[in-house]
Amino acid sequence: MNIEKISLVNFKNHESINLDFDNKLNFIFGENGVGKTN
Repeated sequence: MNIEKISLVNFKNHESINLDFDNKLNFIFGENGVGKTN
């Protein structure tokens, strides 16, 4: 099973975000404290 898209609304420190994923490889990166591990 592949995850193609995730939509978050009012989840922890994310007010609203849509993430579209590639079929092969994806990276989630950012500064400290922005919610990467939520």
